[in-house]
Amino acid sequence: MPHAPSTLPPGQRAVAGFPRFGTQSIRPAPPVPRGPRLEVDGAGVIPFAVPLADLAEGLARREQLSDLHCVAGWSAVRLRWEGVPFVEFWRHRVEPALPSGVLVSHVVLEGLDGYLIPAAVEDLLGDDLLLADRLNGQPLAGTTADRYAW
Repeated sequence: MPHAPSTLPPGQRAVAGFPRFGTQSIRPAPPVPRGPRLEVDGAGVIPFAVPLADLAEGLARREQLSDLHCVAGWSAVRLRWEGVPFVEFWRHRVEPALPSGVLVSHVVLEGLDGYLIPAAVEDLLGDDLLLADRLNGQPLAGTTADRYAW
């Protein structure tokens, strides 16, 4: 059930479904590699990769309803996401790969398409952030956001 218009942020309009990013672009999305994985790399971290198939191994999975408000003015509401809380991945996979005394304040998330998203670690460790692998009961397929580099 969509949110009432009064619950949308100012200037947003609700859309049916979930528009796939990049489908309106003249540049085709890059192919998803066989055996996609999350790659963790960067200053102060011992590089490692986690195959997406193994992402939830030993970590709690969660399902949550969330809205997505795009800067282009549309909102997809009541999306049912499933995945691993980012805080779990950070605490159990990333922090152990950091040398003693190394503090990380920011990360850069990078997609196969080359788009970069810088973020403060404290923002990523919020209770509602998932490394999602399912949307509305279906596996995410053909996404370009499967490489994360720190």
